[in-house]
Parts: sequence; structure tokens; C-alpha cells
Amino acid sequence: MKILIKKRWSPEEKTLLKEHWTRSQASVLLELLPERTHESLQIQAHRMGLYGRAIRPLPAPLDRLPIIIMTDIQRAQLAMMLDCEGTIGVRHGKRLAPYIQVTNTSEVITEKFKELTCCERKTSESARKGKEHWKNKYSVETGSMPHIYCLLRQIVPYLLIKKKQALLLMDFIEIQDKRTREFFDRHTLSSYSDKQIKIVAEISACNKRGKN
Repeated sequence: MKILIKKRWSPEEKTLLKEHWTRSQASVLLELLPERTHESLQIQAHRMGLYGRAIRPLPAPLDRLPIIIMTDIQRAQLAMMLDCEGTIGVRHGKRLAPYIQVTNTSEVITEKFKELTCCERKTSESARKGKEHWKNKYSVETGSMPHIYCLLRQIVPYLLIKKKQALLLMDFIEIQDKRTREFFDRHTLSSYSDKQIKIVAEISACNKRGKN
């Protein structure tokens, strides 16, 4: 265990912190400032008025993600739910946000999806005004890229209708994972590659409803 003696920040240390706060990983800052801890970096950044983000370590590589244990039957069930009642897509906003979701008027379906995927986010929507005779809708989704990747890589062989969307979204996540390790800023559209933008357009086209 490394024991550090508390001491004042030098001008040189403050300069390094200011220069690297918005563009370097925590591990890089800790190497540049070996006498400082992760907590002390955050405290000093706050004192210096360096806002905008809280430094954090890189997530685990995709090939080291834990596998959610499922039987072949459970993988087939999950694939069927996504094929028939699900969405594999990317939301547009300040950033591109991958997600997988299942929506159905049967809570049995969404509860089973939640059980198989370990998703925490669940919502319900009451019938809209003028359509009170319609049933309530229930939705379960996850927007965590590691979680999505972990699930999709297990069920791709079982997907029929949405296999293309699944493979495209896995490509998107793999590219983003690589870029995350090269560039820290991943929260603006400018941080996405041309290939990722093309992938999002293809997924949107696959999910388009109605006439061609």
C-alpha cells in the first residue's frame, strides 16, 4: 500500500493538472503526479475550478467482460423476445446512445426479459387519453454498452429478424471501445468516427417502420 504524506500542491503540479484534467485518463494523471491520489486530484481540481467531468478509470476491455450465464433455451428465449417485441438501436442527442429494449402489453414478457438480462430499468405507460380501452404498455431496456455487448454476443446466433442490427451495434461498440482507449472525450458527436455514423444510419434504416 502506498502511503503519501500530505503536502501543498506545487505550481508545476497545478499546471499539469490543469493541462490534463479534460483530456487524460485518471491513470495518466496518477503517473504524471505520483505523489497524489485519485481523491486528492478531484479535490484540487474542484479548488481550481476545473469542472466539466470527473476523471474515472477506463472500463474493462470488451474481451474481458463477465458473461451472464444462460442456457441455450434462455438465449433462444431472449433472441425471440428481441426479434418479435424488441428494439436494437441508437438514440440521437448530445451523444449517440446504444440501447436494447423490449416493449409489450404483457408484463410476463417484460419481467422475463428483465430476469434474463439483469436489466434494472423498467417503465410502464398507461393508455393515452381517448384510448382508455387500450392495454398498458411495459418496457425494459439497458443502455450500458458493455452490458449490451455482453448480451448480444451470446444471442446473435439465435436472432433472425434483428441479427443485422445486433451485428452492426456490436461493431459500433467495438469501435467506440477502441476510441475510448485512445481519446478520453467520448461525450460529443465529434468523438464518433465516420464508420460509426454510417452504422447508426444503417441501424435506423433497419428499424424504419412502414413503407420503403
